[in-house]
Amino acid sequence: ARLVARPVEGQEQRAEARRHRLALVEQAVDDALVHAAGRVVRHLEQGGRCAAIWLATETTPRLVAVSATIRADAERADRAMEAFLASRLNDDVKGQRWFVRLNTGERALGGVAIWNGEDGADRKHDRRWIEAVLELGAVAIDRARLIAEVAEATIVAEVREGFIRTVHLGGIDYRTMLA
Repeated sequence: ARLVARPVEGQEQRAEARRHRLALVEQAVDDALVHAAGRVVRHLEQGGRCAAIWLATETTPRLVAVSATIRADAERADRAMEAFLASRLNDDVKGQRWFVRLNTGERALGGVAIWNGEDGADRKHDRRWIEAVLELGAVAIDRARLIAEVAEATIVAEVREGFIRTVHLGGIDYRTMLA
């Protein structure tokens, strides 16, 4: 059987509209991830800490939220965070700057650097509070990622359905072949 694509009136415009929607969804998701990370940083600041959050990408972690007072320190810590996340090392929670992984279950989302001030205080109740803030932040960030995956899958399914409507195999509806 020969595969024949039949142009449908307005098909190009609909495909372009879907591509545009996908780009908008990707931008909205990125904004939601940055917003969620920013809220985590603000909560840590309210507790007297400065922080920076890197989210995992396909290549290297990306700095997405940082306390204004430590922006230069966070940018200098970029390579150290990348090396920390690539390693199998446990969280480093000693001294003035902590490196902590940002996870939900087995899913690695990125990492957080927390500056503890001049004294590098490591009070047990502070540590538990920080861990709780990070766990809640990880859930919010992961939720934004999951919403993105659902939205993207919906758009991809619409594109696929549009393609299937235009393809016939020797007079047989392509959808029948997939069933």
